[in-house]
Amino acid sequence: MFEFWFRYPLQTWQDAERVFDTEWPMEWLLIALPVTFVLIFAWLLVSQRTWGVAKTLCIACLQWIVIGGLLLLLWKPSLRTEQLVAEQNSVAFLLDTSTSMDYLHQGTSRIDQARDLMGDGSIKALRDTYGSQLWSFSSDAQKLDTVDILPPPGDETQLAASVIEVLEQARSDSLAAIVILSDGSDSNGGISEELLNDIAAYNIPIHTIGIGRTEIPEDLEIERLDLPATVLPNSTISASISIRHDAPGLARLKVYDGEQYLASKEVTLDTESNVTVTSIEFELLEDGYRNIDFRLDRLEQELNVENNNVSQLIEVVERRYKVLYAEGEPRWEYKFVRRAFDDDPVVDLTSLLWVSDNKFFRQGIQDEQQLDSGFPLTRDELYAYDAILIGSVEAPRFTSDQQQMIHDFVSERGGALLMLGGRKGLAAGGWDHSIVGDSLPVALDSEAEMFVRDKARVVMTPVGATQVSLKLADGAQENLRLWAEMPELADYQTIGALKPAASTLLNAEVSIDGNSQTMPLLVSQPYGLGKTMVLATSGTWRWQMGLPADDLRHETFWRQTIRALVAAAPTRFDIQAEQIASQVHIRAELKSADYSPMTDIRLTTLLEGVGSEGVNRRVELIPSYDEPGVYEANFEGSSAGVIYMDAIASRDGEALDSAQTAIQVIDSRSEFFNIRQNQSQLTVLAEQTGGRYWNADDLSELPNAVSRSRSGITQATILPVWDLPIWLVLLVTMKLAEWLLRRRWGHI
Repeated sequence: MFEFWFRYPLQTWQDAERVFDTEWPMEWLLIALPVTFVLIFAWLLVSQRTWGVAKTLCIACLQWIVIGGLLLLLWKPSLRTEQLVAEQNSVAFLLDTSTSMDYLHQGTSRIDQARDLMGDGSIKALRDTYGSQLWSFSSDAQKLDTVDILPPPGDETQLAASVIEVLEQARSDSLAAIVILSDGSDSNGGISEELLNDIAAYNIPIHTIGIGRTEIPEDLEIERLDLPATVLPNSTISASISIRHDAPGLARLKVYDGEQYLASKEVTLDTESNVTVTSIEFELLEDGYRNIDFRLDRLEQELNVENNNVSQLIEVVERRYKVLYAEGEPRWEYKFVRRAFDDDPVVDLTSLLWVSDNKFFRQGIQDEQQLDSGFPLTRDELYAYDAILIGSVEAPRFTSDQQQMIHDFVSERGGALLMLGGRKGLAAGGWDHSIVGDSLPVALDSEAEMFVRDKARVVMTPVGATQVSLKLADGAQENLRLWAEMPELADYQTIGALKPAASTLLNAEVSIDGNSQTMPLLVSQPYGLGKTMVLATSGTWRWQMGLPADDLRHETFWRQTIRALVAAAPTRFDIQAEQIASQVHIRAELKSADYSPMTDIRLTTLLEGVGSEGVNRRVELIPSYDEPGVYEANFEGSSAGVIYMDAIASRDGEALDSAQTAIQVIDSRSEFFNIRQNQSQLTVLAEQTGGRYWNADDLSELPNAVSRSRSGITQATILPVWDLPIWLVLLVTMKLAEWLLRRRWGHI
């Protein structure tokens, strides 16, 4: 319809320059238009004196639009476009021949659909008009003689790298545009902004044609798996799994250690979203590396089951965490928290109890020098711990440097901080005026907070019910029952407003003036590299006192809470390995005792494993350009299996430290994931380069869009628009409007 009234496509109007195809000076038109209006208005005032100014002005405007429009058409308005010279330009066609293009729908593969489109009228017109370059791409780009003979499906898709390769080889040619036929998948997880800018710098428009469906209702995919790389023996592990789906329903998720069954769960797929996030818990008992496999049962009619299965290597290793507990007064809470960690196999709890202004009592120390001057005075000493507990102690008992160190212990070292309620705790102890308060999950407010010695009942929140640290029994209902039966707390402390990143895990139900109220009790948030938590009570000791002697719920709560806090605390020497397509990327970081980056060292990693590329190899890590203290390397993990890595840091030939990790290298499966057409990526690639995304079902305007490319050899074309049908409609409409007004006013 648009082209019926305006003759040319909308895109042509948007791209073209508006000009007048006449030799008459534009100044004449600019003078004639206002003069014409003045003459029409004056003539109507004189000839139609009974109309009044308003009616005269209205009729004058309508008449001026008609006469002014005719004057405008005398200057021949036109569109000036740059169009490609057919004989002197070429267009490159890139066909995606990766494995994902073999995916079938209604018996036809995506690559067959792309091959058929190459013979489609629109693309055939392009190939007949301009020189045609044929390319296929998967891991790299390959020149083709014909689309009838294609290379075998590739194990990965390097979309950006292949485009750059074609652009580089076409530097000496008059390349006008690139047309890509692809499902948009990329083995690197997407095209980075840096690569997009590199591609756009060539100034060649890229038109992308999306192949394949954007929604596949009969397919399930494990899109993301979040699982700790290192866990303690005999611990309960919670894995977070994101399941991609395009239809609601039920899915069965199973977990295996190798072939040993660990757990299963029925997942209700979200009706409002195409990604459902769920969690599943399991236990690992023995030390060593474990290859944990997560599997989704196949749906009826599901063709691709490779993306129903992901695995991750976990190291089950003994490790002791160091926790410092600073307390300002002898109280029951201090006694029972310490008792909860008696003979704990994981946590070494060292406590510092002030008994007067200048005297303190140390417990759990490893030697006489530990905390001999009180709370640590240096970062080296404080950063040796993984978590800090601060009880009922005023902020002024710590120097400003110590308070800054506590803040940085969380934000920079990556440690954990738990602040407890109490007579001198939280805002009652002045922590609202300390920099430490900035790190807490609540905005402390001394005017709004108060410590109340009234009993309070603990209430589990929906977020808390998902936390392994608050699990007292197997089964959600049994866990809620055990929490509901807990004895009341001895006291509670009102706290300030929650910060945006805070999560409330437990609430306290209290009675105020005879009315039941609920307030946050246990609140947590990530902060910088670490984590902070507030427990707004000093009365959990009543759990121990009110439960039978053989009931370990109090000990379980404290042990699991502290373990959850310290579990993610980084070590000074951290090494990680990640498989990206066929490459293995190693990232290592060594920090000094005060956790500042060490940049003057040499890092070497010894590889040992089943892969032919990974047996008895030595890989030298090089410093990262943008992350001080980080060292990186890549190597080809060409054979599947476990590769063990031993990283050694040295300076001037002297070994400083070592760290170990391992990775399960698998045959490249990236082509079986993200199988839905990535329309957004294809659209961004096209728009960033001045091209356009096209639906495979509608390519009629593609030749016209390519012809307007300004990258090749072009010539100017003038398209007349002074004789469009819309002009006649406009002029007749103005005269009809004038006639209707005159008739209504009785001045025909």
